[in-house]
Amino acid sequence: MKPFTRSLNTCAALAIVALAATHAFAGKNVLDVWYGQVPGAPESLLASQPQIWSFAFRPYGASAAELWSDPIMARNALAGVDAGGKSPTAVAVTCDADGFTVLVLCVEASLQGAIAKTNALPDSRCEFYIAPDDIDNRSMIPYYQFELGALNDGEFNHYPWIVEDRRMRTPTPYMDFKTRLLPNGYLHVVHFAWEAFWDKLPMKDRADNFWRLSLIRWSDGGVSWGGVVHEASRFGYIRFPRFTPEQRAEIRFRLLQRAWTRFRKLHAQPAYNTTRGWAAPWPREDKFIVDALDGLPETFIHYTQDPVFSLTLKKLVDERLALASGIATFKEMPPDEQEAFYSRASDMLFNFRYDVEKAYTRHVDDKLFAE
Repeated sequence: MKPFTRSLNTCAALAIVALAATHAFAGKNVLDVWYGQVPGAPESLLASQPQIWSFAFRPYGASAAELWSDPIMARNALAGVDAGGKSPTAVAVTCDADGFTVLVLCVEASLQGAIAKTNALPDSRCEFYIAPDDIDNRSMIPYYQFELGALNDGEFNHYPWIVEDRRMRTPTPYMDFKTRLLPNGYLHVVHFAWEAFWDKLPMKDRADNFWRLSLIRWSDGGVSWGGVVHEASRFGYIRFPRFTPEQRAEIRFRLLQRAWTRFRKLHAQPAYNTTRGWAAPWPREDKFIVDALDGLPETFIHYTQDPVFSLTLKKLVDERLALASGIATFKEMPPDEQEAFYSRASDMLFNFRYDVEKAYTRHVDDKLFAE
C-alpha cells in the first residue's frame, strides 16, 4: 500500500472513531464529578463551587437536544434568592476517598409563604437512576433506581431490579440521604460509600471514566436530565476525575480496611447478615428454634461442627488472614502491585460469605452423590 493511501485510510478510521464518539454524546448531558469533601452544610457548595452544577434539564419527554437555563436565573438559584418566579433544577456530583455524593437543587417558587397559604410546605419529589459504568454497549449493566422526597425525613425508596449476588449488591446499606431546607427550595443530598461499588470503581485504564446518571424531577409537568423514565440509552454521563496515584491508593486502602472488618466480624459470628434473611449454612438463632432443638436429639450438625468441612473452612479463613500483612503495607507497594493486590484481596474479603456457601454446597453435594 502506498504511503499516501495508507494516510488516507488512517484519517478515515480516525474520522469514524470521532464520529462514533460524537454520536454517543449526542443529545446527552455530560457532568464532571468534583473531587472534594462535601461540607456539613452542603448548600455552601452552591456559592463556593458554582461551576459544578448543571441546569441542563429539559421538559419531560421533550426531544430537544438540551435546554440550557437562563444564566441569570441559574445565578439567582445558586445564590438562594428568587429565580424569577420559576422553579429550576440543578444537579452536581462530588467524590472523595470515602465515596461519592449526588446533590439535587430543587428551587420551589411556591415556598415563600406556603404555610400561611396552604398550611403545608410544597414537596419536591424526584427520582434518579445511576449505572456504575458506561451503557453505550450491548453488555448493559443494570442500573439502580431511587425516589426522593423533600418531606420524607431522610427516607427514600429503592427499586431493586436486580437479584443480589457476589457481583451485584443492593447499595442501600451504604447510602445516606437527607434534604436541606433552603430559603428558595430544597437540596437533596444522597451519599454512597465506595463499599457499595468496591468492584466497579471508576479507575479503568482509559481516557475518561464515565458512569451514567438520569434525574427526573416531578414538578411543573416534570423535567429531565436524561430522557424519560427507564430510558437507559439517554441517561446522561458523569465523568469522574483522573484520580492521582495517592487518591487511588487511599480509596482502595480504606475499602480494604472495611472489607477486613467485615470479614473478621462475619468469621467471629457466622449469623451476621445485613441484607438477607437466613439462608443455609448460616445458623438459626431465633428463640423458638433454639428451644426446640435443645429438647430434641440432634440429627444434624452445623457446618462449623463438621470435622471434614472444618478443614476446608480453616483453609478459607487462613487464606484471608494471610492478607493482613499486605493490607498493612498496601501504601508502600508500587501502583501496579496495589491494583493487583486490591483486586484479589477485596474479592476474597467482601465475598467471604459467598465463598463459604459455595464450598459448603460442594461439600454437601460430594457427600450426597458419592458412590
